[in-house]
Amino acid sequence: MSKLCEQCGVSVTGKGRRFCSNRCSLAGTATQRAQARRRPKAVCPQCGGRVLTKGAVHCSRACANLTRRQEAEARRVEPAPCRRCGTTERRPRCGGPYCSWECFNEDRYERTGTFARWLAAWQAGEASGTREDGSPDWRVRQALVLLRGQRCEMCGWAEVNPVTGRVPLHVDHVDGDRTRNRPADVRLYQHLNNPRVQPVRQKQSRRYQEVWLRERTT
Repeated sequence: MSKLCEQCGVSVTGKGRRFCSNRCSLAGTATQRAQARRRPKAVCPQCGGRVLTKGAVHCSRACANLTRRQEAEARRVEPAPCRRCGTTERRPRCGGPYCSWECFNEDRYERTGTFARWLAAWQAGEASGTREDGSPDWRVRQALVLLRGQRCEMCGWAEVNPVTGRVPLHVDHVDGDRTRNRPADVRLYQHLNNPRVQPVRQKQSRRYQEVWLRERTT
């Protein structure tokens, strides 16, 4: 029984032959290769479309990028709460127990830094809070703000200065002796109407000079 040529349909004589001539054989082979290239190799796991490129997993670069982003989100672990403020958000380059450098510095300042050690000694009576020249240590004011809040202890006044961004308070000695700076001997007092502060506060470019005044006002 004669067979028909797979390319042109003419009868083919000869055992095992598929084409009637060498020309039909070349054309048929080219057609088969083209159909093999168009045949889907796999199914895209992202959109379910056909994958036409040999060896590819996704049908397009967009599907591949979307899959990579989803895998990265799945591998992402929610960070632990910030050790100081409790938030789970992290600023760039802050992947440790703190959400930012600000929280890191403030936590060291209040708990583990030099000031924190001095504060513990001051509360325990091991540090007097008075310098060698008899003037109050600047850390006394910072300790009072941290322990008792940024407000006047006499009337509760706590108006924030718009220039410095803090309440203008100074250290007041209960008995009037500036050499006595133990926690029971000092308090925060209203500093808004002090004539030495007003000229400094009026000039914003000199606002940092007000930081002084915590060392010289008693």
